Amino acid sequence: MSSVGQMTPGPWFADSIDDQYVWVLDSRGNYIAEMVTSDEEGMCWPDAAEANARAIAALPELVEALRAADDDLGAFINSDTLDPQRFAADLRGSIRDALAKLDAEGGAA
Repeated sequence: MSSVGQMTPGPWFADSIDDQYVWVLDSRGNYIAEMVTSDEEGMCWPDAAEANARAIAALPELVEALRAADDDLGAFINSDTLDPQRFAADLRGSIRDALAKLDAEGGAA
């Protein structure tokens, strides 16, 4: 299995704790990553830092969606009875649900 199997289990959350950082935390509050939103030189972009933190926080759900899509594709390839349109709609829905976390208002403070 790839190294993705060794990552901290989700869910993960992005949280702006102060004006300088956005942290990505696991469900127990353990530190996963830190994004700098401001510095003395003005070299940081707060909106990008928060978007990046949301993207990192979505990783467990994205990996889960990819694994489910892989399983579903395997079942589809090995089946003579699955309806292709229904299968594609279900697969697209799963992928869109995972991607929606990237745009979620609650994903970052």
